[in-house]
Amino acid sequence: MKGWLTTDAEELKRRRERARSEAFVVESLTPEHDPFGDYAIRSEKGARSYRVEIRVSDERDNSCTCRDFLHNGLGTCKHIEAVHLNLDPGENASSPRTEIFLVRRGGAPRVRLRGSHAAVNGFFAHDQHASELDGDPIELVPELERVCAELTDEIRLSRDVVAWAAELRRRRDRETDRAAYLQTPASARELLKEPLYPFQREGMLHLAFGERAMLADDLGLGKTVQALAAAELLRQRRGIERVLIVCPASLKSQWAEQIERFSGLPCLQATGSRTQRRRAYRAKAADRFYTIAHYEQVRSDAAEINELLAPDLVILDEAQRIKSWNTKTARAVKQLASTYAFVLAGTPLENRIDEIYSIAEFLDPQLFGPLFRFNREFYKFDSAGRPVGFKNLPELHRRVQSILLRRRRGAVEAELPPLTVNSYYVGMTPLQRRRYAEQQDKVLALAREDWTETAPLEDPLPPAIERLRRLCDAADLPSARSTAKKAKVEGGAKARTEAIPKLVELERVFDDIFSEQDPDRKAIVFSEWTGMLDRVAELAETLGLGALRHSGEVPIAERPAQLHRFADDPDIRLLLCTDIAGTGLNLQSASVVINLDLPWSPAAFQQRVARAWRLEQQQPVAVINLVAKDSIEARLLRRLDAAGGLARVLDPDFPDEEMQWTTVRSFILEQLTDLFAPTPPGPPPVEQVRAELHARLGSRLQRLDEVNGVLLAVVDQREAGAEAVARELSSASLHIELLDTAQLEALRRLVESGLMKPDPGMQALFDESTEQVDEDWLALARRQFEDVGGYLEQAENLVRSGLMKEALSPLRDALNQSLEALHIRETGSAPEPLPLALAGANLIEPGLLPRKVMSLASQCRGIGGEADESLASGVRELVDLVARSLQVA
Repeated sequence: MKGWLTTDAEELKRRRERARSEAFVVESLTPEHDPFGDYAIRSEKGARSYRVEIRVSDERDNSCTCRDFLHNGLGTCKHIEAVHLNLDPGENASSPRTEIFLVRRGGAPRVRLRGSHAAVNGFFAHDQHASELDGDPIELVPELERVCAELTDEIRLSRDVVAWAAELRRRRDRETDRAAYLQTPASARELLKEPLYPFQREGMLHLAFGERAMLADDLGLGKTVQALAAAELLRQRRGIERVLIVCPASLKSQWAEQIERFSGLPCLQATGSRTQRRRAYRAKAADRFYTIAHYEQVRSDAAEINELLAPDLVILDEAQRIKSWNTKTARAVKQLASTYAFVLAGTPLENRIDEIYSIAEFLDPQLFGPLFRFNREFYKFDSAGRPVGFKNLPELHRRVQSILLRRRRGAVEAELPPLTVNSYYVGMTPLQRRRYAEQQDKVLALAREDWTETAPLEDPLPPAIERLRRLCDAADLPSARSTAKKAKVEGGAKARTEAIPKLVELERVFDDIFSEQDPDRKAIVFSEWTGMLDRVAELAETLGLGALRHSGEVPIAERPAQLHRFADDPDIRLLLCTDIAGTGLNLQSASVVINLDLPWSPAAFQQRVARAWRLEQQQPVAVINLVAKDSIEARLLRRLDAAGGLARVLDPDFPDEEMQWTTVRSFILEQLTDLFAPTPPGPPPVEQVRAELHARLGSRLQRLDEVNGVLLAVVDQREAGAEAVARELSSASLHIELLDTAQLEALRRLVESGLMKPDPGMQALFDESTEQVDEDWLALARRQFEDVGGYLEQAENLVRSGLMKEALSPLRDALNQSLEALHIRETGSAPEPLPLALAGANLIEPGLLPRKVMSLASQCRGIGGEADESLASGVRELVDLVARSLQVA
């Protein structure tokens, strides 16, 4: 597969084809030595020129200054091949001069001698294969350079050799310099206006003495201040004068503020027209030590930045912006020339390991070599050459450690304020639940279709999932603004929020967090949907809470002042944000983060939390997640809480040799399989616990309510037996709280008097005064039978994919579920064990079940053997049971 799995011969052929197909301008720089001299070559349409040295016509001992030649390991590039096409040196011809040059292919770089000359032979060790430099290049190359300077007509010393030896000397000197710096008094090592934490000083040293290095600390650990300290260290010890900071546009003002706070050195932001930006790049040194530009500006200004600013140091913030190696932004950023470079990225690796390749290529193109070698070494391929997984990950981990420093929150958690996370499960309105079920049907139908040939921008499944997630917030969220206006006319925000369970719950949360005991507390409220933020803004206005919006609708130029007002104005208690505030911003004036809905990406979720849970935070931080019950959000929360993912490759203790990898599309399908699959064995659901309480407590059980995952069981009187039953049936995910009738009556009086509000998430499950136990059994049987449809949907999906044998398992589950539903209906007792209900099940009208079963049975007849007989028998029985079970539903 071209670009993924290729041989050296194929890569060589590709470069020769490009040399023939592209138009180049070639100029001889040393005509007296043609054809074995130095040449300048550039594209006819381009301005950038490369220097090519031709030594031989039939071997790969020539050189070029382009990036591809420096690390492809082939010994050639399209520029060398293009120069060859313009020459006629003769077959097997070679330079008449003695050549000293650098060989990069086949291992570590080494200096080689071609030919012989008495003035330089003594520098080399000679054998029958090659003559290579005999000693330390740092010491020998400067002497070689002196000797060759007097014999240029007889000896050519390649510029590559001199540059390589200088780089080796810099590496040695920086280690010496680091040791010397650490011997200085501690007071002299405080470089900024405020002291650093010990782990931040380590990060500063890694950046400054690594020269071109990456800092990939977890979010909120102060990568900005570590970079500023490292820049100051280089200013004092290496005399750097110009620093370019490249960051997202929304973070430019924050960088300027951090520079003023910690450093006080002059700083300019590149803004306005191209002419105005050029003025910033060529500003006097007294006016700027730091210049700040955003990524989109670099895309158009890279050449001018190199020419006019010529930065000594480039700092890339949120460097995941260049993790896609073939984008215009990544290519432009990699054109920036500087001796020193810092890369800051909290999430440098998310979906593919070539993301770390792209970032590392900016710092050190030699680290991984060309992409085609990286792919061969670290990707697993199937027989068709398609990537299916990752391999040799310990070697990837080892190699990247030369440029990378990464600390996880757990390693420095003692320095962070306390963090608590609470998730409140909120029900849906009947309209919301009905629309959610309809949309879920559409998502599952799309997931079953063959959409692998659809172009990514036209994929119907991601938008369908987005609509499903919107419905977790409100039934009419897609038309939020028009609905908001209508509701205001009909009776104000208060009336409408009562019809949106999450906003009812949010009002309760506001009551809790904005108490008189903590009048300065502030909160960030996140939602992916601006329509939901519209409604929160109305609720805040009704409650008298000052609120500001921070979304894409706010012009970038106005955002810094807005954030300052949020931090400084005591009347502003809320910042209502979309995920544009999830990247890079310091919002530690807030101590509460409220997620009205959950992002799909764990990285985005962590980014939200990190806005407040940071080193600068002085208060304990609370994270509150509002989660729609029995929805995609409930499953999503568990996955967001799970640590790991591909980024584990960069962790210090990464143990795995290999990992599987999937495309974005198959990733979505895998997540759907996980999110909509039957719940695996675990704690019993509410219905089963309720049935068990009935069986164990009998007439002593008076009432049962569910509130956010807690069952409130009311008994006629508390006694040891009832307490023991409650403890036995409680679990980590479903706790049972026991009350007696006297306590219940006291609670009712408090509610009636207005001293206590009823919990909006409370759901009455059983009341002895209005409901009979037999009706409970009937409801449980109905739910059990409805879930049969979920198993049949899975079976149908597998059959349509040609996986006949795999369809047996969900078909048998459907059979067992139907049997148990009938048993419950006919006996009024629960069989052991009951299968768990399908979360967010696709409810199929019972009348459709026989036709679906018959259709599936006819498609599965070709399986054969004992499995076929078992299936046929089971399906016939299931069809019969379905007919009998219509009375259940």
